[in-house]
Amino acid sequence: VTVMAYTTATTTAPPSVSVATTYTGTIRSLLSGPLAVSFQPDSGSLNSYPLSNNVTIKQNGQVKDLTSLTSGVRAEIRITDGNVTEINILSTLPSGNELKGYVVNVYLDYLTVRYDNGTHEELQKVSNVSFAGIVRGQRITLTKVDNMITDVNPLNETRKVFGYVESVGSSSVTIEDLDGYERTFDLTSNYRVRNEKDNSIDIEDIERGDTIEMELTDQGKVQLIKLANGSSSSSSSDYEGEITYIKTSGNYRITIKKYDGSEETYDVKDKVEVYQDDRKREFNRLYEKDFVKLKLDSSDRVTRIDILNVEVIEGKVTHIDTYDNTIEIENSNGRKTEYDVSGSVKVWEDSKSRSFRNIRSGDKVRLILDSKRYVTEINLGDSSTSSDGSYSGTIYSLNIKDDKLVIEKNDKKTTYNLDDDVTVKSNDNGNYLEDLIIGSEVKIRVEKGKVTRIDVDTYERITLKGKLDKVSAGRVYIEQENGKGGLQLRFLISNRATLKDDRDRSLDISDLGSYKGEDVEFEIRGDEVDYLKIL
Repeated sequence: VTVMAYTTATTTAPPSVSVATTYTGTIRSLLSGPLAVSFQPDSGSLNSYPLSNNVTIKQNGQVKDLTSLTSGVRAEIRITDGNVTEINILSTLPSGNELKGYVVNVYLDYLTVRYDNGTHEELQKVSNVSFAGIVRGQRITLTKVDNMITDVNPLNETRKVFGYVESVGSSSVTIEDLDGYERTFDLTSNYRVRNEKDNSIDIEDIERGDTIEMELTDQGKVQLIKLANGSSSSSSSDYEGEITYIKTSGNYRITIKKYDGSEETYDVKDKVEVYQDDRKREFNRLYEKDFVKLKLDSSDRVTRIDILNVEVIEGKVTHIDTYDNTIEIENSNGRKTEYDVSGSVKVWEDSKSRSFRNIRSGDKVRLILDSKRYVTEINLGDSSTSSDGSYSGTIYSLNIKDDKLVIEKNDKKTTYNLDDDVTVKSNDNGNYLEDLIIGSEVKIRVEKGKVTRIDVDTYERITLKGKLDKVSAGRVYIEQENGKGGLQLRFLISNRATLKDDRDRSLDISDLGSYKGEDVEFEIRGDEVDYLKIL
């Protein structure tokens, strides 16, 4: 007997297995709706990956939030079932032969980069490299083989553009970029301009042909213009000029008037070396009106001084020949003399470069002649020292440490040396140099080339500038730099005062506290602030 038995069974499917993949690369951007990250793997193409609801973000073991996922951040992402579940922010960039620089221009298949050493080149890209999200002025890191970019990553840093000035307007700057193209950039309302020494200057000091770098906002507007080394008056002769002040006891100091007419004061090392025609001289044998060349150390202290063999001629132009390069000068005695002009002559007016063709008969000039009696430098409307007499104008700047006072009148600025015993007379703010308000109307007396007396006019209405320190009890506190710790001004704010921010929007007194440290322009009527604007 054969017996057959049957059994029944229920088949159970094996549990599903989640598939996880890890990529290393660069975050391009954070996307919304739905929340996702645009990610460029080191090996692969740009893609967008949705974020899991419980995604974890860490850096060096510490939990981070979504704000840390900015463009250019290096990261390792873990993708599970198509969603990003983990993001590990990396502290360093990928290893390799990397270069850093700023994008001059970017096109479909190539870009021009300006490296940190000042050189630039045009580079192609390999097929798997994307320029998505890269814009003009962006700082990048790249690797390349020959002239082919094999990897490029944008950095989360301020955008910069570089070039040569074509024109400067009240609201825009046009440059010729490093590719030779003209580009025009709008200025922000609170833009700043600085020279190669990082000192604030006016935009009018920027000239055609100057080499500049400009910082851009995210909207592509210029927020900072900076002159590069070699622009305007910066040259190999930047530390040459006429001694206008010298201190030979205690801490040595020297002030020179450069060929462009500007003055600069330097600290001098105790063991400074002084030479004339290869012969050594003592520092205390230097005198005002000597022409010298200074050598500075890394701390801008003078380590060597060479006395130059130059000749100075001052007078009025009676004839100029731009074809034969000659100039005829009439001196104070009425004697006329013709001089040969060097083909590389430099002409200056108010520290700004001018052309030899800008000079006209009747102009007052100061000529610098070299050892062959060729004119190498010309200062328009300049003289070697301040003539004795009385002068009036507005205090443009004051540096008590360097004994310098700059007076502005009719848009022309004149620098004066202060006498050690200068007398200050003021009925409003005190009778000391430290109490002088920048912007005050003054009358000065010059004797033996130095200011011996300053009389401050009683002001009814005056416009001043400074830095906002604080606002308290209806009073505004303004600081002005005077080379000796600064001066703090205190004024009541008028009930009818007009207060504006840097975008010309109206402010309340209570709003001013948030602008501490900002530069301001303000008007005083009597003893009260009648108008104040954040710059």
